[in-house]
Amino acid sequence: MRLHARGFTLVEMLVVVVIIGIVVLMVTLSVAALGGDPPAEKASREIADLATLASQEAVMRGQEYGLRVEPHAYAFYIYDGRRWPRSGTTPPSSATTWART
Repeated sequence: MRLHARGFTLVEMLVVVVIIGIVVLMVTLSVAALGGDPPAEKASREIADLATLASQEAVMRGQEYGLRVEPHAYAFYIYDGRRWPRSGTTPPSSATTWART
């Protein structure tokens, strides 16, 4: 009486692992070849850094700061108790660009 073995052989599993490795390598190389979008990454880092700086300034000065982001511009605002005037007159102490349009 012979039992029928179920499952995969070692060779079959190795072939599948090799195929998966080749596919992963091709995807990795194609993503690396495309690269990223350095200008967009730089702009996003800059906005994130400025938002962090504005948050720290708000805590130090005891004021409420706001950030308005539009497709091609962003600006910071300081709440004066009644409205949100643009903060171009009060730049943070260590920012080189406070409002960019």
